[in-house]
Amino acid sequence: MIFLTSIVLLGVSVIFCLWIEIRKWYLNRTKLRAYSKLKEVPILGIGGRFIGLDNEKSMQSIDQLFYEKEQPFAAWFGPTLAIGIDSPEDMFTVLNADQCLDKPYLYSHLRNETGLFSSPKELWKQHRRALNPTFSTKIMNTFIPTFNRKAGILVERLERNIGTKFDIYRPIFKALTDSIMNTGLGMNWELQTKRGDDLHDMFMEIMSSFQSRVVRFWLKWDFVYNLTKACKRELLLLEQGSVENP
Repeated sequence: MIFLTSIVLLGVSVIFCLWIEIRKWYLNRTKLRAYSKLKEVPILGIGGRFIGLDNEKSMQSIDQLFYEKEQPFAAWFGPTLAIGIDSPEDMFTVLNADQCLDKPYLYSHLRNETGLFSSPKELWKQHRRALNPTFSTKIMNTFIPTFNRKAGILVERLERNIGTKFDIYRPIFKALTDSIMNTGLGMNWELQTKRGDDLHDMFMEIMSSFQSRVVRFWLKWDFVYNLTKACKRELLLLEQGSVENP
């Protein structure tokens, strides 16, 4: 029975890999003919470059891709196609194209299907339309006293570190989140304190897991990612966050 199961799994894997390569071959010679192509290997595409790299080095490798070929370029992360652009004109076209409002699979890794950044196109349009009036100049002006107060706290925190080396991202993150929670949600949590440190650390860990799934295409499938320690840690953090901040 075990031998038969192994044969079936092997056969399915071979068929899947062949399908990936046939699909790549077809798209590269039809819809992607006008795009520059990066150096790739079968099955893995450019995904093999990220094996063994931590998140920071992975991001450096992605940045390096834009120096290898002219943009736009097409690159395969395993079975997933990515298009690289760096031209403001191209970005303007993409960001204003209705066809580009549907989110790719990687947004599902955020575990928030109804959020402003990850919701489907039709739901996003409804939410964005409802939010538009809140960004009027008249309403934004009412937030100035709050912004000033939160900025004052930030300046005070930064002054304590004059003459020393420190991570400026942490206090900036805390001040920004504190302002957003107060003005956007009406919740004055005073996050420029240890509570903000806890939120920052939780956020960074969760985003690190998300980043790992983006550059390691074999983790795109939940049944694979669910077997990792990173997944268990991420679910624990999300559970803790929902309990501490109901």
